[in-house]
Amino acid sequence: MHTLYTFYVLFNMFIAMLVLFYLSHADNSTFDNNKSILYAFGVQQIHCIALFGLISLIRCSSLPRICMYLSHSASILFCLGMILFSLNIYVKNIFELSVLASLIPFGGAMLFFGWALVLLLSFFWFTVRILGRKF
Repeated sequence: MHTLYTFYVLFNMFIAMLVLFYLSHADNSTFDNNKSILYAFGVQQIHCIALFGLISLIRCSSLPRICMYLSHSASILFCLGMILFSLNIYVKNIFELSVLASLIPFGGAMLFFGWALVLLLSFFWFTVRILGRKF
């Protein structure tokens, strides 16, 4: 599973870099489209970095079971959220296809709930590591 997450993160970073290269050579008359694409690019990069952090946390063998479940769940929400949010913004603005544009808010919600799980994960991590409680 770690290899799959790592491949997914690297593939997303590759897609984000392709979009950045496209924007650097695009026509400046479509500035509004480029602005939303740049926002999606930033969101994708931030979540790729967060996924790398979750991958390294998942590889920790002394991780409590609840932290393992939360980190896997947050990783899945980040993966699905990046597909539904960033990829749909790219498709909508670069290829001018708005077929899947209605799924963009669901992608944003998945990213939000992924961060909520990361917040819960940090709470449980703190209580296990610092306070010594078992879950």
